[in-house]
Amino acid sequence: MFDTNENALKRFARSAPVTFGLVVAVTVMFLITTVLYGLSPTPSELLEIGGLHTYYVHFEGEYWRFVTVMFLHSGLIHFLFNTLFGLYILSSALERLIGSRKFAIIYFISGIGASFITYVYELNFVSPPWPVGVGASGAIFGVLGVLFFLTLYKSEWFSPQDISSIRSIILINVIFTFLSPQISTTAHLGGLVSGFAIAAVLGLKRAHPGRRKGFSDPYDPYQHEQDYESDDPYDYIEIVDDDDDDDDRRVW
Repeated sequence: MFDTNENALKRFARSAPVTFGLVVAVTVMFLITTVLYGLSPTPSELLEIGGLHTYYVHFEGEYWRFVTVMFLHSGLIHFLFNTLFGLYILSSALERLIGSRKFAIIYFISGIGASFITYVYELNFVSPPWPVGVGASGAIFGVLGVLFFLTLYKSEWFSPQDISSIRSIILINVIFTFLSPQISTTAHLGGLVSGFAIAAVLGLKRAHPGRRKGFSDPYDPYQHEQDYESDDPYDYIEIVDDDDDDDDRRVW
């Protein structure tokens, strides 16, 4: 899916710089995790490298785990799905649509919100021992929450086919969340709700006003190549104001 051509990668980095940075960061952390622990790290190993765990957050005050969890993955398939689909496709599309600064705010607050909601839920409703959680999907579900908000309140940005496709993607991911016992339901739904709420608070406008309507507009990394000729990657932005249940591991 990634074009190894230098110019193509450069265009991707310039058109969606925050997403590009996230892809680099999660890839580096995946490589570090693999070198240290192999392709199937244990829950204790994931905990050691920064996984989310309710005990260590609540009793040890390690709130930084709300952030580090977003850059860790429990295996190759988990990493590839979140990176290629969640970041390269969905997140880059949203970044091009609303601009890099607001995307960054939404992504990180959604990810932290997903972790916080998971922590609160487990602390109050789940008996110890608590599982170790890793994954970027809480933040990615925040991206889905924003896209859902846009289809409701900015429907003129999209074609009817785009709206149907976006909502179908969201529905499929929510169903898959409930069907997969190793996935953290609270992290996914917490991210989805967080993204929707943040979009409502921020108020969003298109970073590329006047472009043709359609989700394929921001989806295509090279659709606006002429917009990215400056050396400043922000010049084009208009700122408008874990495996099975018994291994104690959760992924998102």
